[in-house]
Amino acid sequence: EADKMVPSDPISATLNGQPDAGYLVIGDPQNDSEALIKTNVLKALSLIKSEVTVLDTVTESDLSGDEILIFVVADVSLTGDLEEIAQDITNGGKAIFAAGIPANASWRYLDPLWGILERGSYRTVSTLTFKQDYFPYDETTVNDGFASYSTSLRLNDRCEILIEGDNELPLVWTHPYESGRISMINGTFMESKLSLGILIAAINSTKEQALYPIQGTKTVFLDAIPPLFDGNDDHSFEYYGRSAESFVRDKLWGVLLQKAILLDLRLTSSFLAIDKQDFDAQNANQQTFSYISREIIRNKGEITLSGNHVDLTDLSIERIEQTKAFFDKFFPNYHLYAYMPLYGKIDQTQIDAIRSIYSTIRIIRLQYESDQTTQTSGDYDVIDGQVIFPTTTYGYKAEGLQLYTFLSVLTSHGSISHSFDINSLFTVPSSESNWNTLNKSFDVLSTNYFEKTPWLEALTISWAAEKVRALDALSYQTQTTEDQVTVACTQMTIGQKFMFYSTKPILSATGATFRRINDRYTLITAQAASFTLVY
Repeated sequence: EADKMVPSDPISATLNGQPDAGYLVIGDPQNDSEALIKTNVLKALSLIKSEVTVLDTVTESDLSGDEILIFVVADVSLTGDLEEIAQDITNGGKAIFAAGIPANASWRYLDPLWGILERGSYRTVSTLTFKQDYFPYDETTVNDGFASYSTSLRLNDRCEILIEGDNELPLVWTHPYESGRISMINGTFMESKLSLGILIAAINSTKEQALYPIQGTKTVFLDAIPPLFDGNDDHSFEYYGRSAESFVRDKLWGVLLQKAILLDLRLTSSFLAIDKQDFDAQNANQQTFSYISREIIRNKGEITLSGNHVDLTDLSIERIEQTKAFFDKFFPNYHLYAYMPLYGKIDQTQIDAIRSIYSTIRIIRLQYESDQTTQTSGDYDVIDGQVIFPTTTYGYKAEGLQLYTFLSVLTSHGSISHSFDINSLFTVPSSESNWNTLNKSFDVLSTNYFEKTPWLEALTISWAAEKVRALDALSYQTQTTEDQVTVACTQMTIGQKFMFYSTKPILSATGATFRRINDRYTLITAQAASFTLVY
């Protein structure tokens, strides 16, 4: 089906009147932590395509506009006069404190503005509760999620808590102060790009009515399926009493397909063919490869290519040609559009070599976040016509950092990009790789990730990559009044999705359709370059 994609012509409109103001990102980082926070704040604002001005310090003249202030250093006194900053918020200004509360508590001038009644000690917090309606998901507690170094404190009753830790410790909250409004991110969350959704949720809560573009997609990847060679057989016989080929074909595939049908998913598979060893087609499980791959296609899925780049220093054209000949034997008319370095790091030279043989590959799938040493990571991006499409979460368990990332990315990108590595079901330790145990976790993950997000469109990677292209080309402006927001887009593809956060429900829409997610989040589908939401 990817062969049939014909992008619609982009459309544009102009805004009549003054657009909403953008953001002032304020602060000169004093350490590595604050440098990371500033980088990720700018990354989040770029993601939602906002107008941004970056300043080390602010003066009274800088505070005279309607821009939302985002402080990226903890000690706000280094950014300007505290009285002027406090007065700006008192008079109706809005601010987000993304770097937390300063360790030096000798001055507490801004505590009333922040809503703080009492402060305690600093401690590491990793159990987090995402409160109802402040994210496009149900209230959820994540155990052993993102570890943040946060201040113990007590707030006044007017504060709205977005995220709290154990013992009801406030971690992210909004406080209406006089005529203004602030949000505080209490801790080191923004050191990681995994927390972009946390900042965007804080922006939404600060503005009270906020709109930003999203992908609106969910992609599910089955990597290294089927196992082409017999290297996993020893563990497979130990765990499942059968060969890896038999386990995948006769047991696992039926469960994966059943979930896809019940949850209306479109599966993207990858066969692991690129490796430091020559590809020996005679030793491949050809019958199972043909069967599983045809099943993927028959159920409206997509096949892609993946490789093991660990110690792969010399990737020859001949080796790549061997894999192409093997695939063409079964699917001579099928085009592969995406490549994933499943293990190890890849460089542009290797990408170019693979694309020289697989000429239709135009999507490179990477990890969203990695240690940069053993794997290559990247953001959703379009570079020289090539789409970078990361996997944001992976595995068979909806818990810990993976669940935290899922909720954050769901808020920031409006998307799910999740992968299941079939090879991992044959590795040690068995407690983390045995399907006889993980199948129950898989059921829970499928419910939490896929069944609870019916507002996302299930796509294979080629179709999802087109959403990334459309989002990359898009720019827009908004004009917000007390009871409506008007949006004008440039280079917009019809059907572009937006997330709308509002403390008031949408009453009607012109030029767009809407679908309610919860009491504050609504999915908007644009049908015209200019549209209006009334609430």
